[in-house]
Amino acid sequence: MKKLYFMLCVFIVLLIVSCDSGKKEVSTDGKQVVLKVNMDVSSVLIPSVFEMFEELHPNIKIELEQAGDVQAHYTKMMSLLASEEIPDLFISQSAGYVNYVDQHVVMDLSDLLQTESYEGDEKWIDTFIPALLDNGRGILQNSILELDSYDYGVPYMMTSLAVIYNKKIFEDVGIEEPKTWQEFHDNNMKLKEAGYLPLLMGNSDCIDWMPRLFWDQYMREVLDEDPLAFENGKIDFFDERVQKGLIEYKKMYDNGFINNTIFINSGLQNQIAFIQGKLAQYYATSESLKYIVENKPEEFEIDSFPLPGIAGLPARSLGGASVVWHISATTEHLEESLLLIKFLTSATLNSAHENFEYVTSALNKITKSEEMAAMLSAFTDSARNGFSPEIYVPAAINSEMSEVFKFDLIPNYLSGEYDIDYVSQTLQDLYQTTYLDKKK
Repeated sequence: MKKLYFMLCVFIVLLIVSCDSGKKEVSTDGKQVVLKVNMDVSSVLIPSVFEMFEELHPNIKIELEQAGDVQAHYTKMMSLLASEEIPDLFISQSAGYVNYVDQHVVMDLSDLLQTESYEGDEKWIDTFIPALLDNGRGILQNSILELDSYDYGVPYMMTSLAVIYNKKIFEDVGIEEPKTWQEFHDNNMKLKEAGYLPLLMGNSDCIDWMPRLFWDQYMREVLDEDPLAFENGKIDFFDERVQKGLIEYKKMYDNGFINNTIFINSGLQNQIAFIQGKLAQYYATSESLKYIVENKPEEFEIDSFPLPGIAGLPARSLGGASVVWHISATTEHLEESLLLIKFLTSATLNSAHENFEYVTSALNKITKSEEMAAMLSAFTDSARNGFSPEIYVPAAINSEMSEVFKFDLIPNYLSGEYDIDYVSQTLQDLYQTTYLDKKK
């Protein structure tokens, strides 16, 4: 059935494109061009997305390599960069984004954004939600780099987070969607007492989400006023507000609101725990809904809500343009690479492929069915107050810090192996050696 749906979508898109006399095709002199594409394993960008592109552009062949989760993908990319085997297109997240630009391996897209969109009816730049482009630029603007342009990547979706929950569990326990952090805390306590695991987040790579959200609340006034406060030495990792963000996270762990599966679980494992009724709430991106909706028991009802702010400030979401596409600075197939990246960020793909049904789009003119809009409303509401900068408290300002913070400091701090001052000292030392010293 899914294969039939996909082929029908391809046929419809082919028909639309064939009727669009203004649609441009790249010239390859009759030869098939091979584009190498590298990304992490995604629930949205599955191989059939690229098959759809090949159906539309038979003169271009895609060699797709998916290298596991985000960390595995970054490790693979570092290996490819070292061997100078850089793919034509690849994905990155914030810490990797800064590194790729710093190493001059990704192309400046500022001029290309002024060219026509995939459909050819407007400028490519005008198809995006402006706030998402600004959010992506902010990743570089708040980094070590001094650049003439900050458009080295484009978002393929708007990432926002919401808490997906099991309605029957809420009814049985006698709780409602929380509007404040205290209500969220009280709900978690009741869920735990009723024998449920109250909360899990995304997957093991998302282990830093909670402290980042807490820092956005505790540090907002000072860091929005002076984003370079850490760099200028006005604030360090021993600041009581920085430590408070980690201390509150540990309280959640010690209270049993989250457990040690946050150190190891994949997103699929968390989603399975949710539809099995073991997990009451799943804090995740909207694309997680696809597996849950398609695999939950028929009587299983779900809903979602934006996570309240712990300090009572309007809650900003993580995400925004946190995952972006790049073109290699050394690609030998720029015209074809540009066509593919435009397709991957196009209304054609967003409207026709079933996997984008559950995605909050990065594009201006994408509409959803009434039912789907309702299902995604919490994710839309979560983004209403904007996004916390990807690099705010700079615990993951580069790949070295990110890896240590996520996979050493947080697990060992939550489990009691490290104390808060050890975490602060380690982050301060890493910030000095891997970031500040490199600016000199």
